Amino acid sequence: MSADQEFVLSIGALFTEKVQGIEQVVASVTPKLSVAGGGIAAASGAAKTAMTDQNWMTVADYGVMAGIIVGVVSLVLQAIVFYRRDKRESKLFDAKMDSMHKQDERNDAEKRG
Repeated sequence: MSADQEFVLSIGALFTEKVQGIEQVVASVTPKLSVAGGGIAAASGAAKTAMTDQNWMTVADYGVMAGIIVGVVSLVLQAIVFYRRDKRESKLFDAKMDSMHKQDERNDAEKRG
């Protein structure tokens, strides 16, 4: 393996390791946020039906909206994380394949030459 190939692979590995750590945190937190958002919405809806006070109903309505917003935001975050992970892994795969093809070409050239 040439020095250029080793450099590309080492930089890719370092970058991938740091980004994967961040993505693991985001990926582990966002499903919990979705559940929390659903819980907030359900609890607020239940409180709204249990109470008849006009002011409490308004607070319950805000709770339902907050739960829905938290759920949607966590869904968007998950989509972003998975999109970025796929994009990064595709680039790394392409770099490895290019490196392998160049090495094969060098080996072929050495055999012929």
